[in-house]
Amino acid sequence: MTVSVNPALQYANTIVVIVRKSNGEVILQAEQSSAATTPISTTFSPGGGATLTLSYEIRSKYKVPGSTNYWTSAGSLTGTISCRQ
Repeated sequence: MTVSVNPALQYANTIVVIVRKSNGEVILQAEQSSAATTPISTTFSPGGGATLTLSYEIRSKYKVPGSTNYWTSAGSLTGTISCRQ
């Protein structure tokens, strides 16, 4: 299974992506510039033909020019995906 996220978000210059298994194990945690042209991705195998449920969280951040400060989105996009190998 491959999980990919295209990081283009309006007004954000950084995107944070977290993907977890149903037991809470993080299988992908990445932070990338929204100007990047390659997707954030990871590949893994759920194994054993079992059904796998993943949860995802996508947050946006804006790095304030000329400072070390970030504005972080008030909420995040979240959801779940179920799949079977």
